[in-house]
Amino acid sequence: MITPSSRSSAIALETLTRWAPIIAARSSWLTRLVRVGTSSVEGTAPGLDPEAGDEVREHHLAIARRSADRLGRLIDQLFELSVLDASEARLESEPFPVAELVQDVVQKFEEQARAQGVTLSASSGESQPVALADIGQVERALSNLIENALRHTPAGGEVRVSARRDGAAVRIEVRDTGDGIDPADHERVFERFYRVEGGRSGDGTGLGLAIVRRVVELHGGAVHVASERGQGALFSFTLPSAPTR
Repeated sequence: MITPSSRSSAIALETLTRWAPIIAARSSWLTRLVRVGTSSVEGTAPGLDPEAGDEVREHHLAIARRSADRLGRLIDQLFELSVLDASEARLESEPFPVAELVQDVVQKFEEQARAQGVTLSASSGESQPVALADIGQVERALSNLIENALRHTPAGGEVRVSARRDGAAVRIEVRDTGDGIDPADHERVFERFYRVEGGRSGDGTGLGLAIVRRVVELHGGAVHVASERGQGALFSFTLPSAPTR
């Protein structure tokens, strides 16, 4: 019997297979992505056999659903990076109050944080900084950092997001009380597909922090991490400040 779940898994596999030659032509890291992603879905095929028992089939369908979801995120992020990497990539920069963006993005993750037993908060001090940047891209970068912090912060922990003026720039910070990162991995954690020992890789795809760095680079800013193993992490990035009138 073909179920919606098995159909969605088949569609995900068919989509990735169809795009594979195009994706692989872009770069070697995309080739590796296609290979890993395709294998993860194909590996569930035996359990989808009509002859398999209900319990076995449900187990493999659950795996297929997770694989299909992950493939969807992979595809979305790899094409997002392709767009950001393109020579014709353009930013739609405009002045905006950073505190408002921080509050909006934090609100999106409040339910997830509560479910995990993590305290999520936002602050902007008294400076009320205004950035000159592409608000959509900045929102994506900040979302990736908050997702990363929540993923690595256990129940009872805390994630704090803040924004402030920093000289001629605006600095946004995401601080967590999670598992931390060894100083030797600080630079490499922003590389595509790099995985820190112990699992801290930016997101389930290994692309989240790479997207953050690329967005910040396009704005002429800098991204930084300060952390010690077992002592949480502080991720921050800078954006150009809007000219004062």
